[in-house]
Amino acid sequence: MKFTFKVFYLTVLTMLMTSGLLLAQTEFSHGLIITDADAKTDTLIFGHSKAGTYCIDAALGEYELPPMEPEGIFSVRFVDNRTGAGACLGQGVPINFQMWTTAGIKDTFRVKFQPSKVGPSGAEIAQWPMTFSWPADVSSWYTALQMKITGDNPRTIDMLSQTSETIIEEDGVSVINIFATHIPNGITKEDGVLPTKFDLNQNYPNPFNPSTEFSFDILRASQTTIAIYDVLGRKIATLVSEDVTPGAYRATWNG
Repeated sequence: MKFTFKVFYLTVLTMLMTSGLLLAQTEFSHGLIITDADAKTDTLIFGHSKAGTYCIDAALGEYELPPMEPEGIFSVRFVDNRTGAGACLGQGVPINFQMWTTAGIKDTFRVKFQPSKVGPSGAEIAQWPMTFSWPADVSSWYTALQMKITGDNPRTIDMLSQTSETIIEEDGVSVINIFATHIPNGITKEDGVLPTKFDLNQNYPNPFNPSTEFSFDILRASQTTIAIYDVLGRKIATLVSEDVTPGAYRATWNG
């Protein structure tokens, strides 16, 4: 289903006014906690920043780890999902900020992991399963967040609707991918609001200088476009053009 909002500069669709203030976020991060059966654990940090790039950004606290530990020693890290000249994460990083952009795009966080081994020499047992967990509030920052597990039991986990996933030895994987589409520039999702219909509310202030705010409700997951048109019907900006999950959103436009 495709749902399109057309917002007209100064001549705006007249709908019910709502209150509240949008605070556009240009940097945010979350912890991905990984634990094996022997309670060995570590937390990787992933997120988006206006100053972020695909490569290592020292200013954001990113740094290259030493080479992966030998088999049997617990180890987790973000690694390159690029090859050749585009690869630039070296041995891997514990913190990974992707670039925050004015439009939501899909980014990939690739995680490499191995459990510890416990037992007498020559008879050590790998401490599966490995449990991945993350905070419930990621839905406030992403329109889509999926964990892709391949191997012998391929599956895709919706990280917006659950907060953990367990990987067992029989899954036959040591790398997973997280595909993240962040909420675009100027768009904030309101926590705990379940709309009863599709709706676009009146912008405020109107007239405005230099910015205006408005809210919109998405009833069902839909391909959504929010575009700004002038009084002659010419498109002058697109704020959103992507699949958007159900919820109530607030947006700002700096005209």
